[in-house]
Amino acid sequence: MFTDVVAYSAMMRADEAGTLRRLSEHYRLLRRVLRQHGGREVKTIGDGMLICFPSALAAFQCALAVQRAQAEHNHRAAETDQFQIRIGIHLGDVEMRDSDLMGDGVNVAARVQTLAPSGGIAVTAAVRAQVHSALRSVLQPAGAQLLKNIPEPIEVFLVEPADAAKSLEHQADHPASAWQPKLLLAGAAVVLLIGLVSLAVLLRPQSTATPSPNPVIAVLPFESLSDDAQNGYFAAGMQDEVLSRLAGIHSLRVMTRLFDEAPAAPDTKLSVLLRRLKISHLLEGSVQKSGATVRIRLRLSDVARGEQIWAQQFDRKLDDVLAVQSEIAAAVVSALRLNLSAAEAQRLSRRPTKVPRAYDDYLRGLALITRPSPTTEDRQRAAQHFSSAVQHDPQFAAAWAWWSRSLSLRYIYGEDASEAARQSAREAADKARSLDPELMQAQFAEAYFQYWVEQRYAAAYASFEQLRQRYPNDAEPAYALALIARRLGRWQDSLKHFEASLALDPVNAPALAEWGLTLMGLRRFDAALTTFDRALELSPADAQLLGRKASAYLALGRLPEAEALLKGLPLEAWDYVGAAQFTLWQYQRRTDAIIAAQQGFLQALDPGADFDRGLYLAFLGWVQRSAGQQAPAERSFRQARSALTSVVETQPDNYAAWSSLASAEAGLGDLEATERAGQRAIKILNAMDDAYWSPVMEEFLARAEAGLGRADLAVPRLRRLLNTAYGEWPLTETDLRLSPDWDPIRTDPSFQALLTSS
Repeated sequence: MFTDVVAYSAMMRADEAGTLRRLSEHYRLLRRVLRQHGGREVKTIGDGMLICFPSALAAFQCALAVQRAQAEHNHRAAETDQFQIRIGIHLGDVEMRDSDLMGDGVNVAARVQTLAPSGGIAVTAAVRAQVHSALRSVLQPAGAQLLKNIPEPIEVFLVEPADAAKSLEHQADHPASAWQPKLLLAGAAVVLLIGLVSLAVLLRPQSTATPSPNPVIAVLPFESLSDDAQNGYFAAGMQDEVLSRLAGIHSLRVMTRLFDEAPAAPDTKLSVLLRRLKISHLLEGSVQKSGATVRIRLRLSDVARGEQIWAQQFDRKLDDVLAVQSEIAAAVVSALRLNLSAAEAQRLSRRPTKVPRAYDDYLRGLALITRPSPTTEDRQRAAQHFSSAVQHDPQFAAAWAWWSRSLSLRYIYGEDASEAARQSAREAADKARSLDPELMQAQFAEAYFQYWVEQRYAAAYASFEQLRQRYPNDAEPAYALALIARRLGRWQDSLKHFEASLALDPVNAPALAEWGLTLMGLRRFDAALTTFDRALELSPADAQLLGRKASAYLALGRLPEAEALLKGLPLEAWDYVGAAQFTLWQYQRRTDAIIAAQQGFLQALDPGADFDRGLYLAFLGWVQRSAGQQAPAERSFRQARSALTSVVETQPDNYAAWSSLASAEAGLGDLEATERAGQRAIKILNAMDDAYWSPVMEEFLARAEAGLGRADLAVPRLRRLLNTAYGEWPLTETDLRLSPDWDPIRTDPSFQALLTSS
């Protein structure tokens, strides 16, 4: 099957950006419809897509559904957002080469498509012969046609746009699944639809081959086929539920994050990646939630043989969906012929809850908290959903565990570091363990509470070490150990744990990003760049990853490369992008750009965001002073002091607030208050044995002391810091040379000597 957009070239000339946006929307519509009819996309060709099907009838029904869906879209859309397409279908011989289809069958389908009316369909006689009589009536003969580069005339039949919509009434009585002609890969009779939707991949018969004795399974993100985009959470949450069950099986190694979303079509890149990572099996599928019903389609493939070894469709009412993830995991285990212990079998069969509303909230929370880069809002909403889940079912152990984990995550990010949040996270973790002591997620919740909330790093390290031994095929414990080891100043152990984690899950972009930050802490900036590039191969559009890479360029003094990387990235907060952008502008002495951005941040803050307000104002004050704006700088420092004082009164262990308060006090010329606040931040982290962040607080204090012109205090700190590994962006010679923070002591002989020696 091949499709083509009518007048695409003219639309591109008139509005290129708008046309590309509409084409992307149209592709999404097509992909949703073709998968509902068993079609598989082979490739896009300009404004066309090539697809193949298991039968001519399936292809024809899909073409009718595509034109119907497109007509409904056009009816709702403005005239400028409408598309008309042509679709051509042929049944003929093809050959699969790598991930592409070759042969005369493809060529005929491509030529037939040009004969279709706008909004209609053209098929060959071979396709018509496979279509039952109820649908055949809409096919109008167009006679034998001579097609370009096709030696013999081809008999063609057309479907007009009005007939395409009318014909769908007959499909319910003649489902495509009733037609199952046998297909071979080379020299087979394959249905080709060419046009906006081109050819889909051949469906292969199930294999009876013996699975790998040491299976490694990759799970692609489940595609959401729900008409309502708001139901996308169901597919994401269901995938994570299946993953957590498979990850608890000792004889199975699970890789989870090959892609942020399922590839639109099979391609050579995916095949090469699977083989390079020595993945033996691939699980992929789709989830369609409509009203009170759920349909889940899954298939398991043997990567080496390129064969499907299991496929199944699960149709459930929402009230009956609570155990389906266990059924899926059990079916995968059976297909792989794995031997389970009695405890594993029991865990696999256990229902998480008996309350549908609780399970729905749970899946919504999972979909948010397990995103590759969850936002502040994602974490807050996830916590709310998990809280709602346990209110609907107080016996729901997994929901208690994830509620604790989401609260702990919000605590460490400073989004809610209140005593009430701390207590809720503790109680939720305890409740999960009391309900199900053997539940993996309950054990993780307790370990993360030690790490993120209590910040007892030695205890957390011991807990994750136990989890690593208990779940040797799970990459998460080794990843957590890598993060905690650097907090303890065990940098080489941290690198070893990163290597171990990525050996189990080599396509984990967040782990690669943190590995890169660890290398930066060791001032191995070139190695960090290489690691960030590995992460960007997996998540090329991740703005925060690009911000990290830009910071490595800045540390090396490669400002033009950092500037090129930051161009066009959203400047929305003091995140990795913001830190790199502001540092670049500081080095370039672009005070006007920094002031404008900071003022924009301040205007967008909620009234109660005292910590962020104080942080932004303290930084703004120093930039204003550098720009010669003395009175505005004084106001900024005073407002920062007021906001941050209120923070430390209610959060006395908020070391970042104490550090920013020291900066504000220095701006106001109070050395005693500066030292008191700065030392308090360092003392808090030293009490936790935090070797990762404690030197950062000392660096910030040195900057405040430099702002006061006290080289005698700042330079000894700087000399010590230059010989210390710490996160995430340690002091460098580039910063000493270019940052305006050091201007008040730049001419001091001790600073000049430091700069020369560094």
